[in-house]
Amino acid sequence: MASVKVYNLEGKEMEKLELADGVFAVPRNDDLIHQVAVTIAGNQRIALAHTKNRGERAGSGKKPWKQKGTGRARVGSVRTPLWKKAAWLSDQDQNGISNIKSMTR
Repeated sequence: MASVKVYNLEGKEMEKLELADGVFAVPRNDDLIHQVAVTIAGNQRIALAHTKNRGERAGSGKKPWKQKGTGRARVGSVRTPLWKKAAWLSDQDQNGISNIKSMTR
């Protein structure tokens, strides 16, 4: 078992702690340490990148014109991504950042 000295704020040795070999005598895994650091940093960031989807855009829920008989293309909402000032087609919602990988010892 490894032993570690514990010091107080004045620099005097207070006690010795015995550390378990099963926890502290394992080989260092730099890839795992980097992966944990990147995951923690990513989870702490506040994501600002966001585009509005159909539900977040302003506009009524009424059909702009009837389905048949107008000669125009059928459409159900003025918020469809094909229209000007409407929702964005490929949503960049970055609120749920996760770096899921297999972390092994």
